[in-house]
Amino acid sequence: ARPAARLRRIVGPLASRNAVAGQARTDPHGWVSVRGKTGDPHRLCFRSTTIVYTTDECAAPSLTHASRVTLNRNGDTMRFLFDPLKEKEQKLERFRQSFKILISDGVYPPDRQQRLFQACQKVGLDWDEARHYIRSDALAFLAKVVERMLVDAVITSDEIADLRRLQRRLAIPDDQSSTLIEKVYNLAEQKIASKIIEYAAYLGEEQVIQTLRTDITAYNLPVIRTSRLLTQLERQHQLARMMIGNLPVIMTNIGLYKDEACHYDGSVNVLTEGDLIEGQLLITSKRLMIIATRGGFQTEWSQCHAVEMMERSLVLVTGTQNAMVLCEDPQYVATLIASARRHYVPHEAPTPIRQGKRLI
Repeated sequence: ARPAARLRRIVGPLASRNAVAGQARTDPHGWVSVRGKTGDPHRLCFRSTTIVYTTDECAAPSLTHASRVTLNRNGDTMRFLFDPLKEKEQKLERFRQSFKILISDGVYPPDRQQRLFQACQKVGLDWDEARHYIRSDALAFLAKVVERMLVDAVITSDEIADLRRLQRRLAIPDDQSSTLIEKVYNLAEQKIASKIIEYAAYLGEEQVIQTLRTDITAYNLPVIRTSRLLTQLERQHQLARMMIGNLPVIMTNIGLYKDEACHYDGSVNVLTEGDLIEGQLLITSKRLMIIATRGGFQTEWSQCHAVEMMERSLVLVTGTQNAMVLCEDPQYVATLIASARRHYVPHEAPTPIRQGKRLI
């Protein structure tokens, strides 16, 4: 009776619960016999699946998901019927525990993924189903990786590439990881934008521009973010070229002096002496003009004293009058005016200090 004593705790409650699959009864000694509806003592029909009993040699490791037990009266043979659904759940749970152990140090390289894949093959688990089973654990792990990247605040193109590879390794779809990945993309874009501003004074040089273009594309950010950064870079490059004297030359319908080049021709609103007028701003190689039906003016570069850019306008200070100019692109126009003034108005060299004169 030793085998029955060892199994009584398990098979006692199961016998009555699973009687629907066949005739099950327990004798006074705790022995259980189960006979299928067909009368075959060697097979039972369970959920439309006929399962052959296994011997006691392989029953011990899977005792936790035995759903029915039959034991012959002489006690020399034990056979168990297993619930395949419970057995599969247990395999999936062991897969989850193995995954948690492998990521416990905060990394999940390809060789560890290969180990899990081989374990799935060994026990007969579907690889995609197993990874779907641990999706919540994978998302939690990815969140910790992203958190470390954000705390470090130094995002490189290699880190972005590694993060994307990790996402694919964890089988996390884009729609479920987008919130986490976007945090990294935001930080990366901010860092690159700040770098563009930092290098603004050197962006007139083609070599610097090409280096920054290469850096931006290496991050492999989403198309809209990459396009936004490249547009910002080209904009700063344009402004930097004007600052070093490379002024644009365009065609205009306004009559100009001989050998007078036009650098800008655009519609503006001008606030001068309390009146707001609509007009046309021309910036040429010889002068700056506001052309309007009334209240227009012009000034030569030697009489243009200063220009100050504001959020949506610019303030122009000349020898004859001051004016606030509202235009579509105040930064571009203000930079062009300042660059033209510096280019066309010669600056006197400072008087050299006479030799031997003491500085106090």
